[in-house]
Amino acid sequence: MASIYKHSSDKWIAVIRRTGFKTRTKSFTRHSDAKQWAIVQESQIAQQKEHGIKHSLHEALNRYLTEFVPSYKGIKTATWQIDFLKRHLADIPLEDFNSSHAASYRDQRLANGVSGSSVNKELNFLSKILDVAGKEWGWIDNNPVKNITRPKNGKHRERRPTQSELEILRNECER
Repeated sequence: MASIYKHSSDKWIAVIRRTGFKTRTKSFTRHSDAKQWAIVQESQIAQQKEHGIKHSLHEALNRYLTEFVPSYKGIKTATWQIDFLKRHLADIPLEDFNSSHAASYRDQRLANGVSGSSVNKELNFLSKILDVAGKEWGWIDNNPVKNITRPKNGKHRERRPTQSELEILRNECER
């Protein structure tokens, strides 16, 4: 069922949300137009579902979260990573997700100043989820993340203690 509500600008907003499909929204000047549009959109969604079940990346992330993450040692980190991926990639149907989506995600993260090694960790986690979705659940045929070029890892840090830090350490050891 579509949600239709009146906006403060005297327009009617129709919103349709269905699992596995991108949210559809449109504004109208009349309520009847919004209702008619919603009926047409919902029938299109129903026809798409009849032709085959489409799983979304959001569904895959949720299922991985419930089935695999509870056995992880770092549950909080994995949950945070999945929530982050949901915010950035989850609107895409899983069978439509391809290497260009993964590459644009990589480029966007790098443009935001995230290091190459952090982006690689995120892509590794996403790749792991997509492998499970393909091999265990049979939702996809191949993993598109494996087909993209990975960024180079950043330079590792090498820090040497200063002379004053060595003296403090020596004094503490003698004590």
